[in-house]
Amino acid sequence: MAKLPVARQRAKVAEAAADKKSAAEPEASAATEGTSEEPAAAKPRRILPWVLTGVGVASLGAGAVFTLWGRKDNKDLSNCSPNCADATLSHIRKVYQAADIAIGVGVAALAAAYWSYAFSQGSSGESKSSETALRLDVAPTSSGGFAAVSGRF
Repeated sequence: MAKLPVARQRAKVAEAAADKKSAAEPEASAATEGTSEEPAAAKPRRILPWVLTGVGVASLGAGAVFTLWGRKDNKDLSNCSPNCADATLSHIRKVYQAADIAIGVGVAALAAAYWSYAFSQGSSGESKSSETALRLDVAPTSSGGFAAVSGRF
């Protein structure tokens, strides 16, 4: 019961601070009405690359989960090795297929995020032909391929 007066006092202090803040906001908004909104317009918000990056990362995560789930179920096949039910084998194939699809969607979404970010850099009206935000290098190797992303931030 001793904490109740302290809580009331804290609530009153918080209300007073909120009243001061709300009183200061009209003054601040009146002061900024005369200024131009060029800084907000100079940097366009690029939401699409972030959304595509989120979709790509989530899809890659789902692909990893499906792959691990398929590997776990594949190890369980050793219990019924010669005479496994067709439903069990079909289930494992479907899990691996879902993993492949999720990984494909993730890679495609990340590639689309990269391209949408790279091409949105020059849309602000000022074209800098000598500078690029990001650069994607892809090269074949004897064991597959190599990809690198570089650029200035």
